[in-house]
Amino acid sequence: MYGKTLKKHIHTTILSIIIVGVLVYLKGFMINFVDAKIINLLILPFLVSVVVNVVKWVAFFAVPFIWKSSTISFEKAINKNIHFKCTDEISQFIVKVGALFSISEATVDKHNKNEKGKKGFINCLEVRDYESKEEKKMVLASLGASWNIQTKNELYETLNQLIDENNFSDVEFDINNNKWFVKMLEKENLKFENLKNKRSSKHQTAFNLQRAVLLLREALTCDLITIEEFEEFKANIYNLIKKEFKSMEDLIIDYLIGVAYFYEEKIIFGPVTINDRIKGIKILIENNYFDRDLNDI
Repeated sequence: MYGKTLKKHIHTTILSIIIVGVLVYLKGFMINFVDAKIINLLILPFLVSVVVNVVKWVAFFAVPFIWKSSTISFEKAINKNIHFKCTDEISQFIVKVGALFSISEATVDKHNKNEKGKKGFINCLEVRDYESKEEKKMVLASLGASWNIQTKNELYETLNQLIDENNFSDVEFDINNNKWFVKMLEKENLKFENLKNKRSSKHQTAFNLQRAVLLLREALTCDLITIEEFEEFKANIYNLIKKEFKSMEDLIIDYLIGVAYFYEEKIIFGPVTINDRIKGIKILIENNYFDRDLNDI
């Protein structure tokens, strides 16, 4: 998990420094037997590794401080000019699942609270300003860059992969052997009753179904699909989530585990991304979001 990835990175950095040090120290001796150019070629890859790792470490400590210039805002996540309202219980549920990510997109710059910044709406089907052509272009560009989705067929192909039950699995996850996850939550003072006796996890299922919801909402926002096509897909995803998870809390726990697994190798941006998801969900819970009628927010 993430802790192991961090330890692996530390070991790699230390090992690279030791090898470079040894080679440099032995260079004077080795030059009597091997051409200096060959010795330098031997040292170069390890030296590059040291430089790359040092840059990563600088970024690892610097990025969180840069990130702190923005805060997640529940108020900014509220769309006051809704185009697609939540017309039924299923729509509300789908939007609430989408909000597990969307809330972390709604940020305010501490130094300039009037700036536009990002929005991730949590009370309507669209995730950005539907009336803005600029926002639509941005969402469509994001789908292309992140998912390689530019057409409706490509969207459907990706959605069907994410909701394919053949890819769903329930794996062993003893919380007593995974204290790293508890520590992540405790850092943001986020607690779940259902976590105490957790022995298995459907984190891949939760992560994929949540992303399917996100894709569906983004596709609607940029007019890649119509509201009618959205309605066709939403019931299928809703039924799958209800089938796989007993409660919203169980879904949230496994979703966060999935987030941690997904970002574990991203040594620079991984920690801040994971923490942002945790912070966002904490904000939703503090505002009693999951028990509210979204049309009254």
